[in-house]
Order: sequence, then structure tokens, then C-alpha cells
Amino acid sequence: MVPCLSISMIYYLRRLLRQYEPFLKPVIHEGAGLVANAEADLGAVLESLYPDAEELATATEQLSRLILLHQKKDLLSQKC
Repeated sequence: MVPCLSISMIYYLRRLLRQYEPFLKPVIHEGAGLVANAEADLGAVLESLYPDAEELATATEQLSRLILLHQKKDLLSQKC
């Protein structure tokens, strides 16, 4: 079973995508996968980039960890 991002992680990721959208550029060839933006179905984007279930699971877990680290960094920077 492929792990899913929680609703709160998807919300946080959409917020980051919306905030940094002017600075983001696709790193894949055009047409190779869906483009991630604040309105995209992030699950579908990940599935288009990682068609292999094992790779998708690994990427989703890594993304979850990165989101948690970013949230912690934000919390720590707000306390200073």
C-alpha cells in the first residue's frame, strides 16, 4: 500500500507552492509528468512522476519527512 500525505501536509505543501510559485521552475521535461502547483492534485502529480509503486512510496515518505522538518523550522524561527 502506498502511503498518502495527510490533509494537513497537503495543505502545508499547497501553501508553500502558492507562496513560492513565482520562483519555481519545472525540473522535468515538458510532458514527462504533471506539473505541481497549488491547484494540482498532488497525489496525481506524484503518481505521474513515480509510476513504480515502490518509488512512489519512497518519494511520498521522503516528502512527508521534508514537510515535517520545514514545519519544525518554521515553528522554531517564529519563537525567536
